[in-house]
Amino acid sequence: MIQNLFWATGYNVVAICVDYLQSGPYGDEGRAHAPYDFGYLQALDALRALYFVFNGLDEAGKAFARGRIYATGGSGGGNVTLMANKLAPRTFACAIDMCGMAKLAYDIAFGVPGRTGLNAGYSDDPGKASYLTPDDQALRFVGHPEHARTMKLLGNTCKLIVVHGVDDASCPVEDAREMVANMQATGLDVEPHFVTEVDLDGKALKSTGHALGDRTLIVFRLADEYLLPDSPGRVVRQGFTDFERRDTEVRYATPNGTFVISYESGYPIGRFEPAVSK
Repeated sequence: MIQNLFWATGYNVVAICVDYLQSGPYGDEGRAHAPYDFGYLQALDALRALYFVFNGLDEAGKAFARGRIYATGGSGGGNVTLMANKLAPRTFACAIDMCGMAKLAYDIAFGVPGRTGLNAGYSDDPGKASYLTPDDQALRFVGHPEHARTMKLLGNTCKLIVVHGVDDASCPVEDAREMVANMQATGLDVEPHFVTEVDLDGKALKSTGHALGDRTLIVFRLADEYLLPDSPGRVVRQGFTDFERRDTEVRYATPNGTFVISYESGYPIGRFEPAVSK
């Protein structure tokens, strides 16, 4: 994609564009029978693609700046960006979410009209295959207070830039505001840009709605300070990535158990561990 060329040359990085589960030309396969994943398996897909490149460079003996790993995306891709940072909290130096879904809220999960037109296609009937468990819903709340605290304890230092139009009719801005507030309350490094009419420049930012504008230019405008290799404010993450740690420390408690993101093999494998009955 042309955006990848701009980012690769502009920021001196290897740029990866991922067709994660339910995206790209195959995104509609099985949609009649399966609800929208909403960032869990999708983020694992994206992280495995990143691991493929990361590990491939290592195996080839190619030196690279492993502290300069960044992610960005808009709408569904913004949701995957947010979830990738959550599932790999010790990997990214900076992430830019543009109008992404911040929360699998009740109305979005079950298609309740009024607040948004989104319908993830889940069921609240435990007897159906599309049933949304409280655990799955909790994991997909990016700004879950307990999960934000877990990210902080694990050592997440990612500079997270959240760009969201105040009139977004698809991905409700109040969900993004809640996510930002919860993350900031735990000390995570979040920089919000809630786009109003006064922010529109007719080039990068053209709308206070879901489209926002030119998403490539938005990254240039709001993240150059952090991403340019010669910028005094560039962000470089210190320490080993999740891929290198090869542990099972990434754990998010949910109502009936714990989601574990295992890096024992280098690449991430997600599993749910039910709570043990007393």
